[in-house]
Amino acid sequence: MQSEDKPSIQDIYRHRRQFGVNLGAAFVGEKWIADRLYTCAPGGVSSELSAVRAYVGVHGLSRAQQEWENHWGTWFSDHDVTYLSDHKINSVRIPLGFFSLSEPALLADTAFLDYAQVYKNCWNYVEAIINKCAAAGIGVLLDLHCLQGGQNKDVHCGMDNSTAAFFSEERHQRMALDSVKLLLSKASSFTNIVGVQAMNEPVWGREDILYPFYSACLEHAYSVGNVPLYIGDGWNLNLWSKWVGERDQFCIVDHHYYYCFTEGDHKRSPADHIRQIKQSTELAQCSELAGGNIVIGEWSLALDSSSKQLVRADDLSQLRHEFATVQANKYTADIGGCYFWTYKFQVRNNNNEWDLRDMIDSGSIQSPLRAPFKLDHSTLRHEFDNHSSRKMNEHCHYWQSRGEYFEHWRYEEGFALAWNDVLCFADADSEIGYIGEWKKKRRAAHVRDRGHSDYIWEFDTGYAAGFVAATKVLEA
Repeated sequence: MQSEDKPSIQDIYRHRRQFGVNLGAAFVGEKWIADRLYTCAPGGVSSELSAVRAYVGVHGLSRAQQEWENHWGTWFSDHDVTYLSDHKINSVRIPLGFFSLSEPALLADTAFLDYAQVYKNCWNYVEAIINKCAAAGIGVLLDLHCLQGGQNKDVHCGMDNSTAAFFSEERHQRMALDSVKLLLSKASSFTNIVGVQAMNEPVWGREDILYPFYSACLEHAYSVGNVPLYIGDGWNLNLWSKWVGERDQFCIVDHHYYYCFTEGDHKRSPADHIRQIKQSTELAQCSELAGGNIVIGEWSLALDSSSKQLVRADDLSQLRHEFATVQANKYTADIGGCYFWTYKFQVRNNNNEWDLRDMIDSGSIQSPLRAPFKLDHSTLRHEFDNHSSRKMNEHCHYWQSRGEYFEHWRYEEGFALAWNDVLCFADADSEIGYIGEWKKKRRAAHVRDRGHSDYIWEFDTGYAAGFVAATKVLEA
């Protein structure tokens, strides 16, 4: 292959399987994760807005700006980057608010306008983390966790007592779209940005607003270099998997799996949850609809105490390990990957089922999630010669027996290209995750360079065969 045929570094970041973690509370306040910015806030409130309003009320804007910037600058350190690299975590999802973009115009008609000074340098700290991750080969998913008006009624949308006014007021929708556009434009200049998430956990059942909103976001994402657009599914994975699967542009549906919040969750033992996850076919079915363009943007090992009381205390450690393994296996098969919620807490207790460090260090989560590839290139070249020759002969023999005209050279090129793509990703300690999207990219390049034909299917068939063969050899 020519060097220009190889996947670029950006291609690898965007299309590889993401073994990721969220940086919760880094830029959007979550009091249960880190409460150091809530020293002035009254009891019963826990949102970003409540924290900054209370702190400014006591100490003023300049002191608040200093305190917030200190938090942003220290929450994710060089030591944290090293920890993630050591454990082969190759991506982070960073929850942001519209206020994190350091654009005062986006704060108009919102309660955050009074605190614009506090956030005026916030984007510089976001950039610092992006660059820090890039130096370590870690990708970044920028997640707009908070939109104007609020896209849900939870405090993590930035406000206490949110009414999800994003869906009822067009002014909020316009400003939110401007926020997504700005974030996409900013993101397009970074090689290690894996994508931008337009919305986190929108309320269920508002497709009337989300269809045009996501379409407008996707159009802009394409215009600034086809930045992959991640969309929150509003707890309707099936519907949005269909929508994503029908798009030509690179978009991914984000779904979250938790097993600790509902009454039904509380009635199930850890073993019940493990069995349920193993037996579920939802993700596999939706992956078919979405062409594999699904990510599990949040998951954890948290279970309610009621669930744990249904088993012997001595069995909990092993069950937690099984709970982690079955989830990790499910979320890294046939889709783009997953992001654990969350990386760290302000106070560490070494047994926190929401804290990735605790779960890795305790052995509950296997590290790394994927075994290293065996990259003996001389052996791989020999394997390629054997596999490509055999598969090419099988393909030609089957179709030539029909006595028709074919373009078997397209099959041969597809097989070789896929084989080399798999190895290029592996050389970068990665594997192709969004294979459907990557195949579309390779197919388009083949048509551009080799011309359109009624026999493009031979390239597609060869590429699919080469991908399977190379992957099996690597995993042997």
